[in-house]
This record gives sequence, C-alpha cells and structure tokens, in this order.
Amino acid sequence: MAARLTANAIAAVNGGDLDLKPVVQVLDLKRIAEPQERYRAVVSDGSAAQKALLAVKFNEAAKSGAVRSGSVVQLLEYVCSTVKNQRIIVILEMKIIIRDCETIGNRKLHPEFASETLDLSSSSSFGNSRVQSLVPAAKLVSSSAMNSGNKVQNFNGNTV
Repeated sequence: MAARLTANAIAAVNGGDLDLKPVVQVLDLKRIAEPQERYRAVVSDGSAAQKALLAVKFNEAAKSGAVRSGSVVQLLEYVCSTVKNQRIIVILEMKIIIRDCETIGNRKLHPEFASETLDLSSSSSFGNSRVQSLVPAAKLVSSSAMNSGNKVQNFNGNTV
C-alpha cells in the first residue's frame, strides 16, 4: 500500500487547524520518563517535521512496536502547544495507517523552528505537567483507512 501524507499538515497544525485530521509519518520515537513514562516523537508531512508528544494511552503501542519510527499515522485529535518556548503537537488520538514504511519526502524542521534541533534527549521538557494535563484518556484505533478529504503526497512527492 502506497503511503500518502497530508501536504502542508505541519504548517496547518502549527497555524491552529484542529479539524484537519492529517496523515503524517513518525520519523523518530523515544521513551522519556519525566515524571511518568511518556513517548515523544518527530512527525513529518513529507516536507516539514515537528516535535510531538504521544498521550500516555499510546505507551503500550510504542512499547510493542505497533507505532514506531517509520509508522504512518492519522492524527484524529491533537493540540499544538508552546512549552518552554518550543512548539509541540500533543497527539491525543490517532489511527495507525501503516506500521512500518520507508521515510517519505525530505523532512525538515518546520521553518519557524529551523534554528532548533530535533533533540530528543530525555533532558527536554516534554514531561512537563502542563502538557500532561492536556492529554485525556481515549482509545487507540489501528486501521488501513486513509484521510481522503485532504490533499496528500505520494512517495514521489506528487500532490494527489
């Protein structure tokens, strides 16, 4: 199955579009434990990348490999927040579209944050209780459904 990512999703999410339900790829996934176990990620729309934090309910999916670096997911519910002067997407609900996929497109950190690195060391502030309070419990859904209502990008970078 060819993976399709939602074009310009990172810019739209950072711009406050909470209705988009974009399809993105997980480029990196790391476990952190501040103050409770969490997983942070870098997600990409094929042209831009953004730091993200998974809701605690996705811990088991990350531990088991159901979601991992290379996974293509659809963000169903999320918020974009600023924590210690860094923008972060807090993923509250997502669908796993493809469990493992080659990297799609040319990933770059979103231009607004180009001076920042994609540092995923455990010394970062993703364990901040302010972010944790934004993450309610919800249900993980694994599916092969695609986000057909949005412009998407295929492996060749063409907009479909």
